[in-house]
Amino acid sequence: NLIPKEVQALFPDVRSYLPKDAVLTDEEIKRAAAMGAELSKADENTIYIPVENKKAAGTAIIVPAVHQGKQFFLVVATDPKLKLTHVEPFNTQHVPAAEDAPVYAKLVGQAVKDLPTADGQSLEAVITNTVKRAGTLLYVRLKK
Repeated sequence: NLIPKEVQALFPDVRSYLPKDAVLTDEEIKRAAAMGAELSKADENTIYIPVENKKAAGTAIIVPAVHQGKQFFLVVATDPKLKLTHVEPFNTQHVPAAEDAPVYAKLVGQAVKDLPTADGQSLEAVITNTVKRAGTLLYVRLKK
């Protein structure tokens, strides 16, 4: 019951999860900066790790984003090797659904440590940079 239904839907066969607090250290914030992502204590979050046969089946994180003054949330999921498998907004009418905006599909399949950044304030730039921060947070918290 502690795992959001949006996360559970991404891993339908999984019955066990390991929620992990992503409380950032100063060293992790520095590592993120070296990767091209600006993280701060405000980015601290919960990483959901689905577990199958005592092994991680991937990760998921729910992150906030703001476009034109309106907040929305993205759910970002990876496979066990931290390659993006899913990016989509949820519970919002402020941004297009995943099937209606190609930016989501452009990010899927990329390793979280190699995600691009984007310039500007367009919706595509906001989504790209939000996913970059989320992926970097996953990487710095889960890879030492």
